[in-house]
Amino acid sequence: MSRPFYLGNAPRHLTWADAGESTILFAQRNPTPRVRKADLTTTPATVKTLAGPTASDPYSVTVLSSNQLLVACASVIQEVDLTSSVYSAAGPTLLGIGFVPADATHLPGGYADTTMDPSYFFQVKDCPFGGTLPLMINWEHARSIGANFYQMWSEGSVGPAQQVTQPFGDYLWSVALNEFELQTTLATPVVPAPPGGGFYLLRSPGQIWLNYWLGLLLDTAGRPNGLNKISVKLFAVQDTTTEIGTAADPGRSAQVMIDNTVPVVNIQQILHQPGNVPVDACAIVQTGTPTFTFRITASAPQSHLRAWNLTAYWGDNKSKSVSSDDYNNHISPTRL
Repeated sequence: MSRPFYLGNAPRHLTWADAGESTILFAQRNPTPRVRKADLTTTPATVKTLAGPTASDPYSVTVLSSNQLLVACASVIQEVDLTSSVYSAAGPTLLGIGFVPADATHLPGGYADTTMDPSYFFQVKDCPFGGTLPLMINWEHARSIGANFYQMWSEGSVGPAQQVTQPFGDYLWSVALNEFELQTTLATPVVPAPPGGGFYLLRSPGQIWLNYWLGLLLDTAGRPNGLNKISVKLFAVQDTTTEIGTAADPGRSAQVMIDNTVPVVNIQQILHQPGNVPVDACAIVQTGTPTFTFRITASAPQSHLRAWNLTAYWGDNKSKSVSSDDYNNHISPTRL
């Protein structure tokens, strides 16, 4: 038998708020007509008012989008806009890495893959991560469980987890100036004992950021190549003893394949035909046939090679494609 939880007076027609089935929405007619939500990610489940008062005698709720509901009442169907501060989103705390959702479906084995959604504008397949990663945080969900501050952590295949305290910039809308202003987000200094330090402040309700969900620009240049776990920790105040849940809770971490190496290409030798006569660098060949053999090696240290092409250039802006290949011709379970 599943765990019971109290929904209040006269709950009606339960419906899931999210695909992950972490939150239930329902209409309630007494004592006030309203829409309520039961957050199943807490134990016991947390029941709060989501919107109201609605029109009289509400029966059922339909989710149109993350901020829009339809409520069927006795005599009307009411549209509810959830952009007010009472709305607390369901779902994971770590939403995505850049344009890639941070769930197992879109990060199989730590590689980015959005090809299962062909209409999505950002198409990648078996793609590792590198450089600077925009980490997207679910501010509404974090606030709904009492968090005001967060920490970011990164852990490679060897060694302990490392706390990330990098500053990052984003644009915040200024009502006074009627334009976006660049704001730098800083973490508090890290100290060895509680309160701990390295805290970032959650973004406040009502603020208009150009990159609304951005919680960190993670520089991976110093991270080990291979699988890395990126985690979010939530806190009520700037003290590690006030952590809400743990970084191991569902939706607070993601495994990503990091690869900051670059392909290397070397021209080993140039031979003039016929006879395989070696040609030195920058040599000018004025006799014989216009036929050459090139011995070239190309390698990607982690074998994450997306594509390559070889083009010959000569004379007055003359060029010709010699050969090329693409990862799509060699897709395999190893993603290499």
